[in-house]
Amino acid sequence: MEIKKGKIKFVQPSIPPQYSNGTNTFNKYDVEFADGNKYQFLSKGNFKKEIGEEIEYTVKNEEQKTAKLNYVDNQTYNSQILQKQLQLNSGSEIDFQSKWILMQVVFKEVSNKYNVNTEAEQQNLIDLTLKLTDGLIKGFKERIK
Repeated sequence: MEIKKGKIKFVQPSIPPQYSNGTNTFNKYDVEFADGNKYQFLSKGNFKKEIGEEIEYTVKNEEQKTAKLNYVDNQTYNSQILQKQLQLNSGSEIDFQSKWILMQVVFKEVSNKYNVNTEAEQQNLIDLTLKLTDGLIKGFKERIK
């Protein structure tokens, strides 16, 4: 099985449009990528990605042109990007883009945990996000040294 990345150019239901393995029934979709590759994907419900979206997928069978989506946890993915950027910048100050990515991840996680209703609570959430982001950056830098 080979892992690939590609930008979706075209999506349409396959013919026949469904597949059943005896336990579950799946919708089948033909997906064409910008690089010319075409694969068939199974999905419960509608295909979960949009035209123009860059996705990671695993080719299950090259002869039959079947593949499956790889779902990447955004928090893990953003953390990996940040660590790579910090390694490139080790010894120098963290760049704005890396800090911005980390702040977005932290803000999302904190806002999902706490119910925010008032403006004061929103400001507290922002302050907490900034504090946690600075602490994480400090921790990443120490791990790289």
